[in-house]
Amino acid sequence: MHADARGNGDAVLLIHGMPTNGRLWDGVVRELSHRYKCIVIDLPGMGDTPFRPYGPSYFAQMAAQIEQIRRRYQVQRWHVVGHDGGSAIAVQYAHLFPQRVDCLALLSPAVFPDLQPFFLLDLLRKPVLGELSAPLVNTVFWRFVTTRAVPDPHNAGQRKSFLQSILRYCWTREIDAAGSLG
Repeated sequence: MHADARGNGDAVLLIHGMPTNGRLWDGVVRELSHRYKCIVIDLPGMGDTPFRPYGPSYFAQMAAQIEQIRRRYQVQRWHVVGHDGGSAIAVQYAHLFPQRVDCLALLSPAVFPDLQPFFLLDLLRKPVLGELSAPLVNTVFWRFVTTRAVPDPHNAGQRKSFLQSILRYCWTREIDAAGSLG
């Protein structure tokens, strides 16, 4: 699992959501690294961490890899921040390694009891039509979203990294899904 660290002080682990990458935290790290040691990871298939398919022990494996990162950076205890789907991994890590977590913060956790998918995503759920259109819809959608969400030219590197991860993630999932259908 790829990780980067910047700054000094109490350690903060930043876990991005799906399907972004560690570059999501660039602005946060820029602000916090003056007082904290910020450690940012790339989850599998996003950023610089190789893809790993989901399985029954996926979250436990992610927590174990995060624990290896904690040891690598010689951190005794840290604050753990999870965003979106990264919140589930943050919770699993805190559950398995509670003695290593000072504070757990979950930002926009992805699990809501009344979550309703955006109506355009229904297209992607249609048999055959959804499978054929998903790569194109994902590419167009994420190009539009990244340009609107991160418009500042100062953040062009962050936007490029985010978009590359999104597209790699989406295409890999489509290819993986197509392979498992056949």
